[in-house]
Amino acid sequence: MMKKLTEWVEWIGEGKLGPLDAAIALAALYCAFQVLTSSLVSHLAGTSVSIDDAEQLIYLPYLWAGYGGSQPPLYTWIVWTATHLLGTSVMTLKIIKYALIFLALFSVNRAVRRLGFSSTTAAAASFGLMTIAQILWESQHTLTHSVAALAFSALALLTLVRLFKSPRPLNYALFGLVAALAILAKFNDIIFLFAMLAAGLSVREFRPAILSRWLLLSGVIVVLGLTPTVLWSYQHPEAILARVYKFGIDQPHQDFFFVRANGLRELAEAIFNFSVLTAVICGASFAAERLNPTARLSGSNPGEKFVGRTLAFGLAALMLLVLVSGTTTIRDRWLMPLLFLLPAYAAIRAQLLGPRGKEVRYHIISVGLTLAVLAIPVTWYAQAMGGKGKSRTVRLDYQALLSDLQADGPVGTILASSSWIGNFRLVDDNLVLLNREVPKFDALLRQPAVLVWLDTDEPETEILDRLRQIGYSEAGQVKTVAVPERFGGAEGRRVSFVRLKKQQPANPAAPD
Repeated sequence: MMKKLTEWVEWIGEGKLGPLDAAIALAALYCAFQVLTSSLVSHLAGTSVSIDDAEQLIYLPYLWAGYGGSQPPLYTWIVWTATHLLGTSVMTLKIIKYALIFLALFSVNRAVRRLGFSSTTAAAASFGLMTIAQILWESQHTLTHSVAALAFSALALLTLVRLFKSPRPLNYALFGLVAALAILAKFNDIIFLFAMLAAGLSVREFRPAILSRWLLLSGVIVVLGLTPTVLWSYQHPEAILARVYKFGIDQPHQDFFFVRANGLRELAEAIFNFSVLTAVICGASFAAERLNPTARLSGSNPGEKFVGRTLAFGLAALMLLVLVSGTTTIRDRWLMPLLFLLPAYAAIRAQLLGPRGKEVRYHIISVGLTLAVLAIPVTWYAQAMGGKGKSRTVRLDYQALLSDLQADGPVGTILASSSWIGNFRLVDDNLVLLNREVPKFDALLRQPAVLVWLDTDEPETEILDRLRQIGYSEAGQVKTVAVPERFGGAEGRRVSFVRLKKQQPANPAAPD
């Protein structure tokens, strides 16, 4: 049995499936399987999508240069394109997510190969991503923009490595395009791009490609690609700054040095939380073969230097950013566009430490694949059941709730404080769906409109204030209904709503 397992892992690292490396083919099959099965689970269970995907459904009718919630527009552009081609469905959203996850796995694999390392090292680098909880679980379960950030960071890595090996104008143009897309996927991808360029500049073999005048072409394409979103952000500062509070920057009454020390502590904790599982797995793999992953290498390898220094420069940039900005809150998922390189660096080090390093890479491949397979039923459960709090909204019967909202007449717009109402798009594609973060709120609101909220007696004051600013008020009494909830109790989920009316402006006073 163990012999068969070893042969199978060796085949994944070194074999072929048709024209493709076995590792790439297996990654594609895994992602396709998850698309089909998770969509089927959603269909059979009658459930919808999580908050992050529901937010995308809110913006589905609009192709803008930017959107609300302090998020860049690329993921929403991808959703807009895919749904216009394939239709609005849970399966379309799953295709988008797993296509991006596959792009990350593929790009890491090919980048490591182009740096001159073996197919086994490349397989360990890509399947090692599945040892990162934010990729193994959160990316499959709920994240959207962060998944795009991971995919296009990995693609930027591949295009830059391609440029190192073949510094032609076309490759500089391609790198500029992918770099722009990476920034439009998640603004913090700028840190990763800086880290890669700094690392490339520090490696003698790659320095000429970075110092080439053709890099200006990359810069021009980045600027052109970002210009529409930069102009849009300038015109909609409230949208781009909507979630800046999450960084915990505003600490006016606390000591300057205390705030910075607290920010560095938060950064260290986020790095630990993000990398601990990968570090334990890779460390145990090295220990099993009695290898020291930090041992001094006998020779110089530009690829190893580049990947290691990219990590080092990126972490240094993060520390500097925390010190300059006074950030005191850092989420571990924000580090994904940089620390996804950890498994690749471990696999590269394993190869360079000699023959026993191959066994280390086999361990990483086998553990990564095992975790990926074990995650499958858990992702099915999450698709059917959601989670606690707002994540429970995947189980609401939106068709029944829409019927309740339309009991007193047709509804053109549904409003709420949170993005969960995006799930109504799966029931009626013609509805206008708004939360308080949607730009052009007042222009988009179409009567008749209804305000909806969950589990409380009153809606959040922020959404009420926003409505009153544009002249809307409650029309009639608040109604509360018990909406059927899949796999929930017989009492259902408590949902309250009230119709809205537009206040007529007062008549101007008659002239004397």
